[in-house]
Amino acid sequence: MCDNASGTVRLQRILFDPLAYIHPSRFDAERVPEEAGIRSAVNDVLIEMYRLPCQVPGLSRQDWSEWFVDHWFALPHVVFLLGCHALRDALPLGGVWRKVPGFARHFAAIPLPAQPAGIRRTVREMDIWRQGALRLRPFCRLLPEALLQRLMIMLPEEAAEFLHSDPEGTRQSRDPVILTLAVQHATRNLYQPCRFRD
Repeated sequence: MCDNASGTVRLQRILFDPLAYIHPSRFDAERVPEEAGIRSAVNDVLIEMYRLPCQVPGLSRQDWSEWFVDHWFALPHVVFLLGCHALRDALPLGGVWRKVPGFARHFAAIPLPAQPAGIRRTVREMDIWRQGALRLRPFCRLLPEALLQRLMIMLPEEAAEFLHSDPEGTRQSRDPVILTLAVQHATRNLYQPCRFRD
């Protein structure tokens, strides 16, 4: 877990620099110049546009907020890995397995039980994001709204809604073992893209 000083710095960056992590399907952050004044202005626009609260009552181990802050920049990879693991039985259908990045295929093959995803068709990339978000959701239930809203903009819009609500019949329970393994694997592969290969 983070100490108070490093946790505070990281939290401030999370709260006030959404450009550092917003999903590219929502906003192309790479087109924003590195100049501090411009980035600050764009961050202000994003905070306003997505109505992101800027107050967090305090980091806590009980509501997992401290954990999320510690691992913030790995979370998109974590979601993608959780989705691949959940869908591993369906990924071979239609040759999808070869499109999945190698680091994610390796994780999907970990011999731990996965809660059934209920997909019996060719898997689309968005299915992976949705299933991953669904498996992260049980850990998000007590998160402060400021962190939950920012977590949602880290993901494609169609997947982010799964952080807020369980679709009927898909309620998931917490699986801290697979989550811990996903964080470890994500941290080692942060520069690998989370998308299907051509």
